[in-house]
Amino acid sequence: MMYRPQFAYSTLPGCKDEDFVYFFDGSNTPFLNQSVSALSIPYIPLILDQDAPFYWRGIKIDMRTTGAVPPNVNVKLRDCYQNDLSDGLVPATQYGFPQNPVTFNGQNYTGAPVPLEPEIYCPRGGVILFFFEAPTLANPSYLSVTLFGVKRFTGCA
Repeated sequence: MMYRPQFAYSTLPGCKDEDFVYFFDGSNTPFLNQSVSALSIPYIPLILDQDAPFYWRGIKIDMRTTGAVPPNVNVKLRDCYQNDLSDGLVPATQYGFPQNPVTFNGQNYTGAPVPLEPEIYCPRGGVILFFFEAPTLANPSYLSVTLFGVKRFTGCA
């Protein structure tokens, strides 16, 4: 899915911005490689690449259950400078559909990324912290976090 920020951002002279998406799930984030039912997991590190700073502009949290009831999940995010993006845990539906994809008339639909305004600067190799809490669910769940933005290359901080 292509992400388009709500507002146009300019690239600094001498720099090159490249659209980039970080995807975190059980395949690359060990804390998410389990049934998340009835778990509360703080301080899950979402580690960014070392090659260029990342300008974080949007997010989507994807949750799935094997049944028809969407999971009741609460989350919090902390940027690379230890700033919380919310005062506490908030419903994950704030960052996407309660269940992705949503099936309607045999078609799968996913929600659009939620824009972050203004963008959040993340240094090379930065770590975003993800906090997660789910009550006991009737079915095992799947959880992923997708960060949308740009990497900025060539001589810019």
